[in-house]
Amino acid sequence: MIRNATFLLLIVNLLAAGCATSPAPMDQVVPGSLPQPPADETAAMAGVWIGTLDVGIELRVVLKVQDEDGRWGATIDSIDQGAYGMTVDTLTVDGAEVSFAMQAIGASYSGVFIDDDHIEGSWLQGVPLPLTFERTDEEPTLKRPQTPRGPFPYAVENVAFSFDPLDAAATLSPTASDDEASRITLRGTLTLPPGDGPHPAVLLITGSGAQDRDETIMQHKPFWVLADHLSRHGLAVLRVDDRGVGESTGNFHLATTADFATDAAAGFLFLQQHDKIDPTRVALLGHSEGGLIAPMVAASAGEVAGIVLMAGPGVDGRKVLDLQLRLLLEAEGVPPAMIAIQQERQAALLDVVGADMEPSEMSARLDAHCESSYEALSAQEQQAVGSVDDYKKAIQRQVGSLWMRWFLRHDPAPTLSRVTCPVLAVNGARDLQVDPDQNIPAIAAALSAGGNQDVTTVVIQGLNHLFQHCETGGIVEYGLIEETLAPEFLLLVEEWLNERLGVSNR
Repeated sequence: MIRNATFLLLIVNLLAAGCATSPAPMDQVVPGSLPQPPADETAAMAGVWIGTLDVGIELRVVLKVQDEDGRWGATIDSIDQGAYGMTVDTLTVDGAEVSFAMQAIGASYSGVFIDDDHIEGSWLQGVPLPLTFERTDEEPTLKRPQTPRGPFPYAVENVAFSFDPLDAAATLSPTASDDEASRITLRGTLTLPPGDGPHPAVLLITGSGAQDRDETIMQHKPFWVLADHLSRHGLAVLRVDDRGVGESTGNFHLATTADFATDAAAGFLFLQQHDKIDPTRVALLGHSEGGLIAPMVAASAGEVAGIVLMAGPGVDGRKVLDLQLRLLLEAEGVPPAMIAIQQERQAALLDVVGADMEPSEMSARLDAHCESSYEALSAQEQQAVGSVDDYKKAIQRQVGSLWMRWFLRHDPAPTLSRVTCPVLAVNGARDLQVDPDQNIPAIAAALSAGGNQDVTTVVIQGLNHLFQHCETGGIVEYGLIEETLAPEFLLLVEEWLNERLGVSNR
C-alpha cells in the first residue's frame, strides 16, 4: 500500500512471490516518452484502450498511447485503484504481437491483435492474469456521489498562514510572507457556517502520505465531504494541503510525524486567531496518522477543546504494521504458509530500519539486507522485481525514510496519557490497516491512565479504514466503493463535536 491517506502496507516481495490475488496499489508516476524509438507498427496502438483484470473483483485498466512531438508515449491508469498516469517504460509492436513493461511496479504485458480494436493477452505482476484490451472513445470514470457540489449554504474562504517550524507557537503570523527559506506556508480552505460568529471550529489532520486538503484518494475526497457536512451543521472547518503538497510550501519528503504535528499546531493557532472563530472552541480531527498527530498537539496545547481520532493508532508503528500485513493478506486469500514467509521478510526488514543507528549506516545495512534477500528470491520473484539495483531502490523508497524510522519507534501511549480534553476514538470494525481490536483498547487505557474522564470509543460495524461500508475491508475495495464516508459516521462525529463545542442547532 502506498503512503496515501492510510498507513503504509509494506508489500516487500508480496506480489513478486505471486502470493496475492490482485495487483498492488501503485504509486502515481510522471508519464514520459518511451526511451527507444519503437517500430512503425506502434502507430496501430495510438489511442485509448480499456481492459478488465478479474482478481475476484473487476479492476479496470486504461492504456493510453500517443505521439508526443515525434516520440511515442504510453501510460496506464488503474481506474478502480485511483492510480493515474503511470509510465510505460517500453512498448513494442511486432506485427500482431504487442508487449509493454512498467519497471516502477514490476509489471509487464504481452498480447496479440485479434483485430484492429482488440488485443488479447496476459498481465504479469507476480502472477499472470488474462487481460483483453479494447479500443475506446470514452474513458471510464468513477462515481463519487457524495463529493459536494454548490451552491453551498456556508462561506468558503481560501486561507494561508506562514510560520517558522522551529518556533511555530511564537512566530505564527497569518499574513506573513513565505519569502524566507526557513518559513513554511500552508494553504487550505476554511468553511464558515452562516452568521457573524464567533464560530466553533475543527481542524482536519490528514493521514499518511502526501495529502491535499481534501485527503483525496482514488477520487474520493473524504475531508471535503466531512467539512461540507460539519459546516452545514454549525461548525467552521479548516482543511489544508500538507507541507510541500498542492499549494503549501515546505519539503514533505524530509518530514516526520513530529514535523506534521508542528504544522497542525500552526493550523490550530491560526484558527484561534481568526476573527470569526471562538478560540476556546477549537477541536482537532485526525485520520490514521492524523490520529497520532492530534494527541501530540492536544498534549502540548492545553486549549484544545476536543479531539476526534479516526482510525488512530494506540500502539507503536511496528505493531501496527505487523498485524496490518497479516490481516490484509488474509483478506486477499493468501495461504497461511505464504503469509508466514511474508511476515518473516517484513520483520527482517523492519529490524534493520528500526535499529538505533545513523541514517548513513542504516542505508548501508539496508542495501546489504536487500542484496542478501534478493539472492534468496526465486527466479520468478527476481524477474518480477527486476535487477538487484531496482530491488534496492524500491525498498529504500518504501522504508528508508526518516518518516518510517520515527513511525516504527513511536509509542502513542505516553502522549495520550497527557491529553485532558474530550476524546472520541472511532474505528470501522473491518479496518484491516489500523485494527480496532489492537488499537481502541490501547487508546482507552492510555487516556484512562492519565485520568481523562471524557473518553468515547466507538467501533462502527461494516466500515473499513476509510469509513466506507465494505465487504472485506481489503484495500482493493477502496476505489470500487462509490460511498466516500458512511452516513452513520458523519452523524456520530457531528453530534459528538456539537455537544462538546456547544452547538445546539442541527
